[in-house]
Amino acid sequence: MLPPKWRLSSPTVFKQVYQRGRRHRTAGLTWWVMSQPPANHTRLGVVVSSRVAKRATERNLYKRRLWAILGEFKEKIPNFGYYFVVVASQDIGHYSYSELKHSLSDIIK
Repeated sequence: MLPPKWRLSSPTVFKQVYQRGRRHRTAGLTWWVMSQPPANHTRLGVVVSSRVAKRATERNLYKRRLWAILGEFKEKIPNFGYYFVVVASQDIGHYSYSELKHSLSDIIK
C-alpha cells in the first residue's frame, strides 16, 4: 500500500481531476490523469462507488486490490507533477486480480 503522501483525499481535487484531466478506459477501470506543476508530489486516488457494489465490504475489497496493484507499480509512476484517479466500473467484479493488474500496467506504460 502507498504511504499517505501519495493519496488524494480532498473532494475538490477529485472534482478538478474529473473536469480538467484526461480519461483513459480499460477493462473494469477508468483512469483520470491531470498534470500539476512539477514541484507538487504525484498523488493517487481510488474510487469505487455504491453503483459498483452495494455492500461496503465488497467496495473495500476492490479498493484494497487497486491500492495493492498501484503499490506494485509505484516505481513506474512519476514522483512529481501528476494527479491520478482510478475509478472502478460496474463490471470490475468480473475481473481477477491478475487481469486488473494487466489492465493497469497497460495504462501506466
